[in-house]
Amino acid sequence: MSSVGQALGKRGFSNHHPIAYTMFIKLCLAAGYRLRSMNFGCAIYTAAQMLYISMLLAAIVCWLRRRGVSRLLCGFTTAFYALSPVFPIHAVSMWKDGIFSVTLAVFSLCLYEAAFCGNERLNSPRFLIKYSVFGLILCFSRNNGIYVLFFAAVCTGCLMLLDRQDRRNKKAFFLCSLGILLVTYLITGPLYKRLGVESSFEESVGIPLNQMARVAAYDGDYNASEEEFLNRLMPIEKYEEAYTPCCVDNLKWHADFNLAYLREHKAEFLKNWLSVGMKNPVEYIKGWSLMTFGYWAANCWEFNFQENNLAPLHDSEEFGIKQWDVFSFLSGRSLRGLLPLKGAAVAPALVMWLMLFACAALVGGRRTMECVVFLPCIGAWLTLLIASPYAYWLRYLLCTAYMTPVVAFMLIYKGGKRER
Repeated sequence: MSSVGQALGKRGFSNHHPIAYTMFIKLCLAAGYRLRSMNFGCAIYTAAQMLYISMLLAAIVCWLRRRGVSRLLCGFTTAFYALSPVFPIHAVSMWKDGIFSVTLAVFSLCLYEAAFCGNERLNSPRFLIKYSVFGLILCFSRNNGIYVLFFAAVCTGCLMLLDRQDRRNKKAFFLCSLGILLVTYLITGPLYKRLGVESSFEESVGIPLNQMARVAAYDGDYNASEEEFLNRLMPIEKYEEAYTPCCVDNLKWHADFNLAYLREHKAEFLKNWLSVGMKNPVEYIKGWSLMTFGYWAANCWEFNFQENNLAPLHDSEEFGIKQWDVFSFLSGRSLRGLLPLKGAAVAPALVMWLMLFACAALVGGRRTMECVVFLPCIGAWLTLLIASPYAYWLRYLLCTAYMTPVVAFMLIYKGGKRER
């Protein structure tokens, strides 16, 4: 057990994953280790994640069917989820993004129900429990989850309050949303702090860190005090070597980068980032664009064919983790050639612009309230534009893949009256 934990730690596992998600993995590994082996623990985790994602994808198809989508189109949607390689590869990968993204998609449908179901449904314990559970999973499965939920809940609440025709009792929705945010804050804030658990500050300031590195690498404008701070983070002559326009990893993992100093001087870092930015606004804009263009540049057609960044752990067998082809074991034949694990997927930027177009069409058609179904995805997109540490990884905005059928549905759906 400890050897696997050390291996994961060496790969930055604990830095990339939220504490709750890390504990879930450790629980699965510990259970498997006690029952049989570490390999069995990985199998337990994989089976649990596959079951969870499959159930929620089935829930999306059922939601579409209940709103009038034909059985044939629902069948095509099921085939889309089952056969497109992007979904199974993330269902078996030990990353938080699959769980987070599919939860975000179903939470989006809960927001839609909150906006259109009647008082009896909105205030029913069953609906509120479902909304709360998915909201908490959203917050704890990825670090930006709480910001996504806050954005979506506040925007939905504002639309509800501004709609004079909506006479429902919305108190339960507001209290439930506030409760989710409060529980998340208390656990990830005071409780984590009391237990000595700290989040990785460098993960949340990837773009600002790379912007400052760009200024230092290209001999930008900064005063003696700012130069001293940059030099404390890393020798000033090393920035040109370490700076990579589209990725911050080469900088923060550089042998000469003082990660401990960054973590101990958070306020000073933010102060210097702002002051350096005031002197070098053009370089900051260029730095931001190069760190995020994969999520907003719709003309990067090659992203539709870029395979994801998921890959096997090359030394996994050293820790007793091995792949096992169950179908081949049972039948003597393998499906690997028929069902490849990797393949093309629609670039998130295209889906996001299509989603924004759908919002504009809904507003133009006086169906503004229906835009709430896109708010969580838009919120996740905005957090990437603010703090993405990489120019493009599909898994960062995997929610667009899960939401693609819903976007298509909203574009062709004629809408309906809200229940009272």
